[in-house]
Amino acid sequence: MARALQAARTRTILAAPPERRRAEIMVTMPANAATDAGLVGAMVAAGMDCARINCAHDGPEAWAAMIGKVRDAARAADRNVRIHMDLGGPKIRTGAVPLGGVRLRRGDMMLLTAGLGPDRPVARGADGRLRHPPRIGCTIPAALARVETGQSIWLDDGRVAGVVTDTGPDGLEVVVTRVPPGGHRLRANKGVNLPDTDLGVPMMTPADRRALPFIARNADMVGLSFVQRPEDVLELRADLDRLGGHDVATVLKVETRRAVQSLPEILLAAMRGPALGVMIARGDLAVECGWERLAEVQEDILSLSAAVHAPVIWATQVLEGLARTGVPSRAEISDVALAERAECVMLNKGSNVIEAMRLLDGILERMQHRQSQRRALLPRSAPLARFAEGG
Repeated sequence: MARALQAARTRTILAAPPERRRAEIMVTMPANAATDAGLVGAMVAAGMDCARINCAHDGPEAWAAMIGKVRDAARAADRNVRIHMDLGGPKIRTGAVPLGGVRLRRGDMMLLTAGLGPDRPVARGADGRLRHPPRIGCTIPAALARVETGQSIWLDDGRVAGVVTDTGPDGLEVVVTRVPPGGHRLRANKGVNLPDTDLGVPMMTPADRRALPFIARNADMVGLSFVQRPEDVLELRADLDRLGGHDVATVLKVETRRAVQSLPEILLAAMRGPALGVMIARGDLAVECGWERLAEVQEDILSLSAAVHAPVIWATQVLEGLARTGVPSRAEISDVALAERAECVMLNKGSNVIEAMRLLDGILERMQHRQSQRRALLPRSAPLARFAEGG
């Protein structure tokens, strides 16, 4: 009964996959999908069940062209391919940095500034120490006002870790506590994560609000990025209803520590809408929760989603090496085998994405016959509760 209900709920937001596999394939549309009908046709032929459009890039004209080509290719193949549109959300990134970037080493001091960007070149003395802390800009300065001394900060997908040692009107003073051997060159437009901080910034940016009318008219589902509290979901649903997007499904992108801690309440709020899905956005999630906790946390998200019969999208870095370079790693293949337990697996764009899709399609089909679907309604040991309490 539970699996039948799960399947029925899945069909409300995702298209029916081929009979030979249960899990569906979502693929991020590259920019040239707006002009290359042959590429989109090849993606549909290779097994794409859902096309993902990242609203942080391009614009309505390009989005409309992508959707038109997906619809045309789906009709030609007698397929039902769904359209998923992701809101960009308040993604904090590094702003201006000294020319050429800043190579950071353990023990270095830097300034994450809410004001102007870098003011002078970065140099080291004969002892190898920085002569002055480099100034690093921030794309959402308002977020820095909520940060407190002693809280952690991660930059560039976790490649640089630090602790805030002082705060002030101009920003944060940070000491670097962890970097790869030999240091790491930090450049502009790299992610900034503040997992200990309640940022207090709106979940929908002005750009997101400008995209909502298009999404309400054209998307089958919308991804709510950086969701952290039930109110975020209710606000999105109210805006979609006002714009006529009553039937657009909500996909909760779980990518912050606070989203994990509040997931039961967020799920209950999302269940008021027409349809619900959950995306495990493992890139930011790993940084926010800690790499050593990612496997545990994603298992909890799978279990909680199953408890409310919400389909799960397994996302971030699936076969990324293959999609980008043409050569998969052993770890990537094992990751896909685990992903088969989700209802949908997302591939990111890359020059070899068609090859990645074909490999993913074959692995999902073979693993369906081998992997048992062990889905308890709630984790027996309740590790999510322990995590929320800091255990």
